[in-house]
Amino acid sequence: MLNNSFINLTATEWIKKIKAKEFSVEEYANFSKFFIKKNNEKLKAFVSFDEEKIDQQIRRITSKTKYINSPLLGVPIGIKDIFNTYDYKTGFGSKIYENYNSGNDARVVSNLRRSGSVVIGKTLTSEFAVHYTKGISHPLDKKRTPGSSSAGSAVAVSSGLVPISLSSQTAGSTIRPSSYCGIYGFKPSFGLIPRTGVLKTTDTLDTIGWMARSVEDILLVFKNLHVKGL
Repeated sequence: MLNNSFINLTATEWIKKIKAKEFSVEEYANFSKFFIKKNNEKLKAFVSFDEEKIDQQIRRITSKTKYINSPLLGVPIGIKDIFNTYDYKTGFGSKIYENYNSGNDARVVSNLRRSGSVVIGKTLTSEFAVHYTKGISHPLDKKRTPGSSSAGSAVAVSSGLVPISLSSQTAGSTIRPSSYCGIYGFKPSFGLIPRTGVLKTTDTLDTIGWMARSVEDILLVFKNLHVKGL
């Protein structure tokens, strides 16, 4: 099993190691699984996480030659629990939807899967992505808040559970948790990333974003979301 020093590697660094055959896609995802199982009870960054679902994705990626040169080959990604996922339930942070299964992927999630990434699980959000997130504390200081509705995604990345997590922002829900947790958060221009299959809070403000531990990883995701014109 890989040791905890590997949590400091970015997705960009991991992909280089995988393509150099220093590590495999399986080892990458297995380390992420191991670290989530070990630490999530304390961190509470993920609200749903299923090893069999992860293994199914790994088998799909490793069994098809079309994924060999995928730009996000095997990268574990956390998905804020307001994005539809066909394999995980989507609860929107609410007990009302705790058993809701959309049966499809949000457009951005689908694009990330096609780029070779692995959806590790759904990250904690506030109810309907409004205000601060209950039940989660800052990964370094329990007395401090990790931010607003994308706090689960920020804690997951900051703690090394995953190198990248999807987030969203209506007012400050990407940039605030990222700043509080000492990582990079990216809010693209409004409307640049498709919002199909994502909870709508305010139609004129909602923006899809993501978090990472390096600018290179932010750019890596941006280049591979199949954005028109890029």
